[in-house]
Amino acid sequence: MKTGLKKAGFTLIELIVSVSIMAIIVGIFLANYYGSEPQSQLINATSALMRDLRLAQTRGAAGVNYGHDPSPGWGINMASGTSAYWLFADINGDHVYNTSTESSTVKGSREIILPAGVTISGIDLGDPMNITFYQDRDVLKTYLTDGSIVSTSTAGITLTEANTGAVKHVYVNPYGLIYSDL
Repeated sequence: MKTGLKKAGFTLIELIVSVSIMAIIVGIFLANYYGSEPQSQLINATSALMRDLRLAQTRGAAGVNYGHDPSPGWGINMASGTSAYWLFADINGDHVYNTSTESSTVKGSREIILPAGVTISGIDLGDPMNITFYQDRDVLKTYLTDGSIVSTSTAGITLTEANTGAVKHVYVNPYGLIYSDL
């Protein structure tokens, strides 16, 4: 009597189907992974802008000074169409960013560069916009200006991701409330 050997393994068709299914799953995963990176960068940039606005607000409330130059306030300066903004100590108290006196990193100022592909695409209340926080008779005040006109309404800042066209907004009202559409 002849004893038959059992065939163990997969047929060629089964292997091709299995590899094809795995390739489709990997393709979907990679597309989702790389497609979500620009959105993540936009969310991170929006969060960083809000964090820096709150940092300026905290330094303005605390009256943080650098060296012999007292700082009446702290602020953020930004312009639409750019991919950077300045956190600055308002050394001369005019509530406007001055490159000649307030861009010094020794005095606490710094330029913040947004992630690649993210830009400040719009500012509601004038361009460039200065948002300054300072103390007036022990009360924290917010000063929103484009350098010539002081605003009493909410400033809206629009950040746009170039590849996807996705946008996020950050708002600062005249009372110092900072919020966004995250």
